[in-house]
Amino acid sequence: MNIFFIVITALWICPFLSYIIYQLTKGKPVLLRRVLWSLIVLDLLAIVGMRVGISTLSTEINWVIIMTIYLTISLLFWILQDHKNKFIKVTTIILMLFTFFFGMSAGSIGALGTAFILGEYEAKMSKKIATNLTYTEFTLGNALNDYKGKRIEIAKKRILRY
Repeated sequence: MNIFFIVITALWICPFLSYIIYQLTKGKPVLLRRVLWSLIVLDLLAIVGMRVGISTLSTEINWVIIMTIYLTISLLFWILQDHKNKFIKVTTIILMLFTFFFGMSAGSIGALGTAFILGEYEAKMSKKIATNLTYTEFTLGNALNDYKGKRIEIAKKRILRY
């Protein structure tokens, strides 16, 4: 259930946190650019890591890193809603309202649906087989579908050296 709480918290907090970041860095374009580029690099690393299968040792940290994508999108919305071009400004405000409304409703009214969706991604059991091998078991299916079963992962931990 930790993944559920991380995602629900991110859906509720990211729009407000990005607004605070935007207000604190509004008159400081160098700092705003540095924060934005840091988030973009972290997001790109998260996306590449998901596609390649590289992750941290903690599932919770992986989900926090993935949720920074929503934080970056929220920050971009706040930056672009102050744009001088009217078309970009209006489009950004419409997209911002739609995205924030969807996130807030998925985090409150749709919490049960969010729990069902995330249920397949949380490990049911995880234990070390050896010092560098981990056995992880995931359940397949949830209350909304009729297939059941288990997905088993055996992962070997490697240290990246430069």
